[in-house]
Order: sequence, then structure tokens, then C-alpha cells
Amino acid sequence: MDKIAPLYFAKVGEKFNVNSGTRDSWHQAEAMYVVYVTKDKALSKYKNRKAANELIEIIKKGQRAGQSKDVIVRTMADLVEKYFKDGILMSDHQKAGAIDIAIVGDNATGVLPMTGPQQKIMMEIATKVTGYKALLETSPLHIHIKFKE
Repeated sequence: MDKIAPLYFAKVGEKFNVNSGTRDSWHQAEAMYVVYVTKDKALSKYKNRKAANELIEIIKKGQRAGQSKDVIVRTMADLVEKYFKDGILMSDHQKAGAIDIAIVGDNATGVLPMTGPQQKIMMEIATKVTGYKALLETSPLHIHIKFKE
């Protein structure tokens, strides 16, 4: 970010918010739960299909049992932690390999929503600096920037 931020500010003249960096197992499970319930019940962006399907089953079972989000996420986090210990990562965020840039505004910090042209500039800068293609993701809306494998 120490390379991306100054380039973005020099080009756009605006600040931006990082809304997610390195995630522990709880925060990774919570992010996956949000994606599942708001957009993608197949968790299709996750490459390890066996692991994603096991996490989906935890969600479905918890919902059928009337469990709260926190109970479901705790159960998911236990499995995500097991995967992590076994060398299986669900996301680059788990190894300090990615960040998410907020596109929506934030009144508390005074950061304005990022316009379409600003999003494009951020993605171009991030791709050039990191060597990985920055992605516009929609649940919640953000720019995903990968730093390392």
C-alpha cells in the first residue's frame, strides 16, 4: 500500500479506505458467510470446492436448526482454522496476501464514495504495482488487491 496509495492520491487527489486486510479464521468465515447469504450461495469464487462445499453445508445445517449468524460463523471458523493448519487457505487474506479497498463512502473518516473512473484508476495502479490483476468484487462492493501467492 505504501506504493499504491501515493500513486492513487497523486492521480485522483482523494483518500480511500482499506476495509479488510489480513483475516483470522473467524473473519474469513464471517466474510464467506456474508458472501453466501447476500450474493453467492455456491461460494463460487473459492477455488477449493471441497472446502467451500463443506462450509456451505455448515451454513445450511445451521440455518435449518435456527442458529444465529454468530453460532454458524463460529462453527465455520473452526473448520477454516483446521484447513489453515492443514495448509489449505480459503483466501489470500489469510496469509497477509491481499487487501480490500472500500468503494462506498465512509462518513466517519470523511472518505467519499469511489466513482467508476476512480475505481478503474485504483485497479490499474494496483495491477501495475503488484503484478496481479485487481478485481472488482460485489459482496460487499470493493476492490480486491492481491500482493502475493
